[in-house]
Amino acid sequence: MTTYIRCPQCGKFKYNRTGQVCENPYCITTSVSELGQASTLEAAPSRWGWFRWIRWFPRTETSPSSKREGIFAHLDSRNDPVRRKAADRLEEDCDSTHVDALLDSMTSADWYVRWKVLDVLGGLREPKAFPVALEALHDKNAGVREAAVEALGNIGDPSAARAVTAALSDNNEQVRAKAARALANLGKTEDLRPLLKTLNDRSASVRIAAAQSLVSIGDQHAAAPLGAAAAEEADPLTRCAFAEAAAKLGDSLGRTILENLANSENYYAREAAGAALKRL
Repeated sequence: MTTYIRCPQCGKFKYNRTGQVCENPYCITTSVSELGQASTLEAAPSRWGWFRWIRWFPRTETSPSSKREGIFAHLDSRNDPVRRKAADRLEEDCDSTHVDALLDSMTSADWYVRWKVLDVLGGLREPKAFPVALEALHDKNAGVREAAVEALGNIGDPSAARAVTAALSDNNEQVRAKAARALANLGKTEDLRPLLKTLNDRSASVRIAAAQSLVSIGDQHAAAPLGAAAAEEADPLTRCAFAEAAAKLGDSLGRTILENLANSENYYAREAAGAALKRL
């Protein structure tokens, strides 16, 4: 008779009581003491020479606090799947009481862990994460820089405006787009020139993000430049976004451009312009 230990975290079987972790590399595993409390499954050879399960007991559930402790412990694992699965669980299992542990995890050499930690800290709008997010703007990985910009925007500290404005020149378009959106959350910007310059960005998504951010800031001085940019924009959908932004800030040219786009031969531009006119 062979006794197999069922891992209380993933439900798979551990064939050896002496190991410190579950043998399944994709499992956020538990300690040996928890494995000792796990349910067992007994097996006996069947008439076909294989194993036939003859008794089953439901596995023991671990407490939420022990699961969180296990997650943070596995963020330092040398096993990539284990470490990254632990990072994926952070958003689900962590709250404001785990901020210090999250900040400590920002020293990880794995960009994926740093990205996920910043994503959680930004979602929590945690002021303690402000200096860490500022430093992460210089991270080598674009995903980490993107999460850092978004976290700074969510935290909403106006002193981050200069650093976020500098991110408008990042070589990654997702970082530039997030920076444009983040500026709208940092209070009224005294100098609109960086955002207005971004209306000429090579990426349409960044140009649209800049226009939407200017509307959120609500400075009427941006109305005329937005109208002029809409008149010169080659992409119909981006022109529609510029025109709607200009119209919302009080520029009559923006509405005129939208009315012209509403009669366009381009189906998508026509639909977008019609929807924009209804929102005005």
